[in-house]
Amino acid sequence: MTNSLFFLLVQAVASIKNIFSLVNVKDLRQQIIQMIERLMNGETYTSKLAAMELFPVIYPHLSASHQRDIINLFMQTSQDEIPQVRKCASFVLNDMIKLIPHVPEQDLFQIFANFYQDEQDSVRMQGIDSCIHFARALPSNKIN
Repeated sequence: MTNSLFFLLVQAVASIKNIFSLVNVKDLRQQIIQMIERLMNGETYTSKLAAMELFPVIYPHLSASHQRDIINLFMQTSQDEIPQVRKCASFVLNDMIKLIPHVPEQDLFQIFANFYQDEQDSVRMQGIDSCIHFARALPSNKIN
């Protein structure tokens, strides 16, 4: 991906996040879920990157069944065949960890395990940062 294309992707995701901060996300749940599904099923990996960046933003506003769908999509991206998708997902994990206890920590640990065992060094190395985020988010009795 060229630098200019990546920059446009970052700007587009930032704009969408900004829009989400200005509207009542609960009123637009169905449209947002459909948008994320379209992005996840897009023809290029960049659409998956954009969708993943939105996971932590919309997750708290979704119903339990839609939250489960997001976690399942996140689980799939943690095992995606494209290294860039897994790397992006490893960064998004840190934002999802901040949502504990609203996000099932067992699911996040499973996703973390996928990254920890990844063949790509850049994905595995992100695990150090994730450990720090887990330490901050989990009660001290669960860290030991």
